Amino acid sequence: LRELQSFNHLQYCSERMVSFSDWQPQPQAKGLVVGVSCSQRLGFEERVHVAGKVHTGYVLLWNFSDPIHPQFVLEAPGDVFCFRFCPTDPDVIVGGV
Repeated sequence: LRELQSFNHLQYCSERMVSFSDWQPQPQAKGLVVGVSCSQRLGFEERVHVAGKVHTGYVLLWNFSDPIHPQFVLEAPGDVFCFRFCPTDPDVIVGGV
């Protein structure tokens, strides 16, 4: 196992953990894109306590040509634990909180 690239953003990744990742199915002319959702680091009891309360969750879309800045930041009304790129239209993403 060898690390090829790492992505991090202080505002969106700080104090969060990666909860899901997915590759864009058809690399565009702009390059290879990976999507990563970052969720709060909470234990089960803490997660039950905040359930139903609105807090911002993020899906970050990173292009391998720029590991410093996410290409897009998608916001959700809670932590995103699963998302997928549409296999026929990679510009469409579906996610669940």
